Amino acid sequence: MSRIKIKAKTKKPHRYNSHGVKQAAVERMRLGCNVSELAAELKVSRASLYDWMHQSEARRDSEGTSVDAAQNRIRELEQRVSAQELLLGRQAMEISFFKAALRRNEESRQRKSGCGEQIFTKK
Repeated sequence: MSRIKIKAKTKKPHRYNSHGVKQAAVERMRLGCNVSELAAELKVSRASLYDWMHQSEARRDSEGTSVDAAQNRIRELEQRVSAQELLLGRQAMEISFFKAALRRNEESRQRKSGCGEQIFTKK
């Protein structure tokens, strides 16, 4: 029997990436960068990138849950205030429009009746 020689896999030396590199990679992933291209660029596996992302999310959850919740609440309230201000401005414009239209309508009635009294009588 002939023996087939099988090459043993040689282990790649383990590369350590700094926290900044990992953080930048995770941010690029969140912005929608192609994960395969990013992995090739950084010379790491896609699985490593996803591990970094999960670690980052876990760290973020454990460190700043209350701070993030408060900031989210502040943003939400600011959005509600701006929506209410927008609504208030629209209503003010409508009120001034209808007041002017009512005033023109009353002036037109007074000119048509000649005496300045109301044209219509109450029943």
